[in-house]
Amino acid sequence: MQVTAPDQGSGENTAREMPAGDRGRLGRVLIAVTVFWMVIGGYVLHTQLPSNAVELPGQQGMERTVRVMTPQGWAFFTKSPRDAKITVWSSDSTGRWRSAMLAPHSEPRNAFGLNRESRAQGVELGQLQAHIRPETWIPCEDGALAACLAEVDDPVEVKTPVPSPLLCGRIGVTQQEVLPWAWSDSEGTMEMPGKVAVLDVTC
Repeated sequence: MQVTAPDQGSGENTAREMPAGDRGRLGRVLIAVTVFWMVIGGYVLHTQLPSNAVELPGQQGMERTVRVMTPQGWAFFTKSPRDAKITVWSSDSTGRWRSAMLAPHSEPRNAFGLNRESRAQGVELGQLQAHIRPETWIPCEDGALAACLAEVDDPVEVKTPVPSPLLCGRIGVTQQEVLPWAWSDSEGTMEMPGKVAVLDVTC
């Protein structure tokens, strides 16, 4: 006598299928959540923009709340592209100055960002730069920063402010204006003016 096993495949498919009503309800929930966060993002973005002719419904009443809830604004994630470029330099045995920057962080030498020394160097550089008084900076009008550093005879004596320093001995610090977008075709042939300072860091 031959016994035929019941077909379980069709039952499993039926169990896996979501009723049309549930699918529709899930779709409406997803749309509602998406719209909700788009509205929140729109209000957060608009409160950080300069004054303009566009005013969102209820914006005046919500603006204070939005600023309290998101105080960092977009400046938390971005940096002004017009800020001066800050670079740290070191001199070799011949007295020639070369860039000592470990950044960009995504370079292969930084293990594509896994090595955090490049970020630590930026923090250390910022603390060292705070010891440079405004009158100590030397203008470098032609933008030849290495040549301007070579002309500095009186370095600023500084004790390292960090427990595990990366920058020791004689280092150069430069600030250089960013090439305006309108002159982008001149990149590589035009150097913007800057200013330089030399530090003698004790570690």
